[in-house]
Amino acid sequence: MMVKAIMDGGIPAVYDEKRALLNTSLGDEHYVPNPSGFWEIGPQKQVEPGYMESLKHGYVYNVKFGGLPYLPDSCRAVMMIRNPIEIRSFVFCAGWYEAGR
Repeated sequence: MMVKAIMDGGIPAVYDEKRALLNTSLGDEHYVPNPSGFWEIGPQKQVEPGYMESLKHGYVYNVKFGGLPYLPDSCRAVMMIRNPIEIRSFVFCAGWYEAGR
């Protein structure tokens, strides 16, 4: 939602439109993980050699924590801290939780 809000404020974003399919593959008739969309670059793309250096100035990118070391020095980062309960409920509802782990 943060990237969508920034886009609504007039700053363009770069994201992978295929990530929106996660709502279909992870959700069901009772739960949609991210109803406003997945405005992000896939994690595999973030660690692809040379990709992060090709980022355009003046755009917003949703980079997961693991992608931060790959950001060029010229980038500015905004860290969003999420409620752990919200994250756990997403993981549980998405079926990523396995009992005993």
